[in-house]
Amino acid sequence: MEATTGFEVTPRLVGQQVFLDVSPWSDRLNAQRQIQTQEVNTSIKATLGEWVDLGGVNESTQSSGNTPFGYNRQSGQNQLHILVKVDVVN
Repeated sequence: MEATTGFEVTPRLVGQQVFLDVSPWSDRLNAQRQIQTQEVNTSIKATLGEWVDLGGVNESTQSSGNTPFGYNRQSGQNQLHILVKVDVVN
């Protein structure tokens, strides 16, 4: 039994416009060891050769506190963006 997470992008070309059918999904194993799937479908209109941002995460973290060796302060940033681009290939 395999649980997966991912997405599929299907382009449809209409003149110089591209319609992207985007279908992300996420599977998880429940307590009864059955796979439960969440999915959604959406369409995005773009121009040929244009990068399209499908989504992303911008995350900032900060922590501080005393340790046996002194004062500790940490900060971090995590950025993830999913981009797609459609070009015509001859």
